Amino acid sequence: MKISISENSVALGRAAAADIAARLNASIAEKGSARLVLSTGASQFDMFSALVELPIDWSKV
Repeated sequence: MKISISENSVALGRAAAADIAARLNASIAEKGSARLVLSTGASQFDMFSALVELPIDWSKV
């Protein structure tokens, strides 16, 4: 298990989004598509905000 400590929720959201984007892009490169399931709730808002700004081909997700 990897444990990460961030200065605040924005930094944590950005780090999580970067990890998700890397995994999505790797799956798209390998398989041509990717699947993603996300939880809802206010604790996820910073990650969502960061994720939509990253270069991901959403038509393949």
